[in-house]
Amino acid sequence: MKIIVFREIDSLYLHAATVFTQQAEQAIQSRGRFIVLLSGGLTPRPLYQLLAQDVWRAQIDWSNVVVGWSDERCVPADHAASNYKLAYEALLSHVPIPADHVLRIDGEIDPEEAASTYEANLRRVIGSESGADLALLGLGTDGHTASLFPAHPALHEDECWFVPVHVPEMAQPWRISATLPLLNASRRALFLVTGKEKAHALARIRN
Repeated sequence: MKIIVFREIDSLYLHAATVFTQQAEQAIQSRGRFIVLLSGGLTPRPLYQLLAQDVWRAQIDWSNVVVGWSDERCVPADHAASNYKLAYEALLSHVPIPADHVLRIDGEIDPEEAASTYEANLRRVIGSESGADLALLGLGTDGHTASLFPAHPALHEDECWFVPVHVPEMAQPWRISATLPLLNASRRALFLVTGKEKAHALARIRN
């Protein structure tokens, strides 16, 4: 694990955009496509907006990019809390990625069905590959990433790639989350962490 601390938040997003484009180029050159799992929340939005700008968009062969998600709230695609909606509005609607290369989690259907259906779809795409080329992740103030919350049973899943997660105290209590078997199999994981309120959680993780 490598931790890089930036004094300016713009530098963090420039570095993340560089990692994203480099991973895309390497994956496409090596395997013919770039499979990335996006994250939700407010933190990645500036990165998505940056990648949508001409200078960054032109560095990626979007025809060979496949986009999935590390987690999703159980809401429709047009809901304000949808991770898909966030990424579509900030990035995907601005780049020439084929529509069938965007693998949305169906947050509006039954959580169990959504998790199993999405896993089946992603396994068909990834095939014999071990995982995604890049998993883009964040960190909550409680230390959760994707929708894997501290002490939740989903942390102990060792077979399924996606599971439904119920956290009653959250605004959207039902979520679909990637599990550790999938996230740990990714060729690279990039965590974007911003805000003083997350410093304690990060310190606990580092220690």
